[in-house]
Amino acid sequence: MGSALYPEFDIPIFANTPVRRGLFALIGKKNTELEPIVTFGGKALAHAAYDDGSSMNLICERLGIQKIVDFYSESAQEAFDKIGLELPNDLNADEGLKWFNPLDAIRVISHILMDDNLLMNNSQLKSDLIELKSILEIGHINKRLFRLRIDI
Repeated sequence: MGSALYPEFDIPIFANTPVRRGLFALIGKKNTELEPIVTFGGKALAHAAYDDGSSMNLICERLGIQKIVDFYSESAQEAFDKIGLELPNDLNADEGLKWFNPLDAIRVISHILMDDNLLMNNSQLKSDLIELKSILEIGHINKRLFRLRIDI
């Protein structure tokens, strides 16, 4: 078990929109939504993203670039739903919700993937990063914004 990070797009991407062939089993099924939460692992990514001392985060600090976790976003409503409480009346349900340009994260991932030492020691993290980059490229092709979510 454990937490996993996964991307979510501001507007759903369906199989009949431009996508990379063969990336997802749902390709070719009309009107099937691309759901990264179902297809993307993300556990190694979540572990590395939330560990300030992880090699991945140290690479980002050294290069002066955003960290993967910087692309995480959750609305106030989602946060309160997660802990099973009602949203207080004085809070806007969408407060805290941010969407990001996939190209920004693709650049960060590309920089991380260039560090051979990191990737030699963690093949699952490498796999998560490559898959996340591919998913975000689909989002970019389809002119979507994204955010990272956490599945606990």
